[in-house]
Formats: sequence, structure tokens, C-alpha cells
Amino acid sequence: MTLFIIYAFILLFIGFLAKDKLNSSDSFFVNNRSSSSTAVGTNIVSACVGGSATIGTVGLTWQVGTPAFWWLGSGAVGLTILMIFLSKKIRSSGARTMPEMITSFIGKPARPIASGIIVVAWLAIIAAQYSAMQTIISSLTGLNTSYTILLGAGLILSYSTLGGQAAIVRSSMFQFFLMFACLVLAFIWLIGSAPQPSITFELVNQGFPMSKLYYFLLIVGSSYVVCPMIYGKILSAKDNKAAFQGTLIAIIGLLLVEVVIVGIGLYAKGLIPDATTPDKVLTTLLATQFPTWLSSLVFLGLISAIVSSADACLLTASTVLSNDLLKSSNPKICRIAMVFIALVALLITSFNKGILELLLMSHNLYVCGVVAPVFIGMLFSDNYVKNAKIMMGAMITGSSFGLLASIVNNINFCYVGIGLAVIISLAGVRKNKMNPLR
Repeated sequence: MTLFIIYAFILLFIGFLAKDKLNSSDSFFVNNRSSSSTAVGTNIVSACVGGSATIGTVGLTWQVGTPAFWWLGSGAVGLTILMIFLSKKIRSSGARTMPEMITSFIGKPARPIASGIIVVAWLAIIAAQYSAMQTIISSLTGLNTSYTILLGAGLILSYSTLGGQAAIVRSSMFQFFLMFACLVLAFIWLIGSAPQPSITFELVNQGFPMSKLYYFLLIVGSSYVVCPMIYGKILSAKDNKAAFQGTLIAIIGLLLVEVVIVGIGLYAKGLIPDATTPDKVLTTLLATQFPTWLSSLVFLGLISAIVSSADACLLTASTVLSNDLLKSSNPKICRIAMVFIALVALLITSFNKGILELLLMSHNLYVCGVVAPVFIGMLFSDNYVKNAKIMMGAMITGSSFGLLASIVNNINFCYVGIGLAVIISLAGVRKNKMNPLR
């Protein structure tokens, strides 16, 4: 409990410091566009490595072995594409949110549709992070999960509303290093104290076939190429160079974190009985195999991972709701939006059942509908014109198939949706043939 109180105090202190620096909406939305490459990189990793990337990857490694690396490995592939083709364009746009960029790169009609999809999708992601957070905080503090979810959500909301992006940029740097140090410490302890695992280095295997790899690379990887949460970090960069280098740092950071997490999962294969469910492998490992002092530190690192991802999700959904749906860049309006988003996410979490299904549905809705039109719109930004109605049709078509994939539980509809979104988006792009006499 003492560790959590110290951790909470540090986050609130960072929020108060950031509040004193707020002097404009740019400070609240994009940290006054002053983030260094290190800040951009560590913030992207902190935003991407949450409950699913830690607890989920250890559980998947316990099941299938080294192919679990693709959980974040596919994200690194997506970030590489983003870095090469889009990072400088994102920073140069001067926007506050990704949907605001859509007005320039695709057209005004597509902005509210993309914004609505993003808010719905990120609400489900926040709810999933809250669900993971309550178990981890309860393990560290000993409090009932009914209290810990309110405690965690209240902490995130408090320092996020105080300083916005300015607070989250600073807290995420602290949380990244805390999370990474605790995971590395756990991995080193396993190397020195646990039986050496039998390791077969594989990219795919029977438990993780090529079809699964295709899903991770296409569906999961593409969500890193076009992601409003990641774009928010890049938009806060001090210049194009910091945006590019920050994305490179994030790629390296994701790969390092994934190596450590997969390593912990490989040791868990020989320590945790088969009767355990994958989502409980890491918590069971910490509770039964680690000394108390170390398990407490690792639980704190996991809290840091989940909180740093949840606060980025909260800010993303709130800024899009405020800036792109309510058409207000006033920090006061965004703070109200944060409270609303946090309460709705808590309500979703309270239903207990169906969160993972909702998360999958929202993810499919976003990836199938938004990624292709935005990527193509940005890729063909120079000397090309886009038909906004056709691009909007691509979003609606892709999202519809993504929703259908979730309803009938058939991932093939996702592939169809993405394919159609690509074809329709390309049909809406044409070379700009300006009259030289004008």
C-alpha cells in the first residue's frame, strides 16, 4: 500500500507542475509542441504497453512460446511504416488531433465519422484497461477490487485533467522507466533462480499458425500505422526531427519490452500449471514464485504500464470528443469530456461480461474503417486531390465489415473490409491537374 501511495503522489505532483505550465490549448492538447525525441518515444511505448501487452503477452507465451513476440512485434512493424512515410507529415500538419488532420488530408465530411468511431473504440479500450487495473492494484494494496477500480480511475482522471498532455508526457516518461526496470528485474531474478526453460525459437508454430501471424501483422500492426493516440504524441514533438527520431526510439523500446515480457512468459511455462488460464499466468507467477519484495515491485511496474496506457487512451478519446465532435479546443471543455469518458468507461466495466467482446468489436470497427482511408489520404497528400465523399464511403464500408466480423465471429470479414476500404479509398484519389494558365 505504501508503494502505491508514493506512486500516486508522484503522479499527482507531476499533474500540479504541468498545470502551472498551462497557458494555451496547445499546452493542454499537445504539450505546447515541445516534446523531445526521448519524450515522444517513451510516451508512445507507455501508451502502447498496457494490460494486454504485459499480462496478455505472458499468457500467450505460456501457451504458444516465442511466436507471442508478434503481440508487440507487429506494432513495431506498424511503427516502422509510420516513421518512414508519415511521422514528419503528422508533425507538419499543425493539428491537435488525428481527426483534425483528416480535414486536410481527406476532407471535412469524413472528420465526424472518424471521430465517432475513435471515441467508441477508445471507450472500450479504457474500460478494458480499468478492468485489468483493478486486479493489479488489488494485488499490490490488498484492497477490494470494487474500491481499487475507483481508486485507479480517480488517480488517472485527477492528474490527467490537471495538466492534459503536458502532465501525461512527463508522467509517461517516469512510468516507462519504472515499468521497464521492474520487468527487467523480474526477468533477471528468473534467470538466476528459476529452472532454465526449454526454448525453441519460432516465428510460427502449431499453436500460432501463419493465419494468426497474418492477423497480427495486418489488423494489429495497421492500428499502429494510423492511431490517434500515437499521433497525439507525435503532434507534441518540438519539430519534424524529434517526431522521426521519437518514433524510432519507440520502435526500439517496443522490441526491448517485448523481449523481456516474452522471456518472463517462457520461464512461466515451466513454473505455472496447465490448469491456469492465460490471463492469470503472470499474476500467479508473481504470487507463487517471487519473493514478496520483488512481486510488490513488479506489481507496481504493471500498474505503471496499465495507468500510462489508460491515461493516454483517456486523453485521446476526450480530445477527439472535445476538439472534433464538440468543436472546442478549450481545456475546460476537454476536462468535462474527460470526466464524461471516464464515467462511461467505468459503467462499461461494471457490466463485467462482454468487455473483451466489446473491445474486439471496437478494434475491428476502427481498423477496418479508419486506417486505410487515413493512410492513403496522407500518403497521397502532395499533388493529389481526394473525393471526400468517396473516402467517407470507404470508412463506412470498412467499419460495417469490421462490425460484421465481430458479430459473426469471423475474422475473414475484417480482411474483406480492409480490402474494400483500400480499393474505395484509392478510387477517391486522383492526380491534381492544375491549369498552368491560372
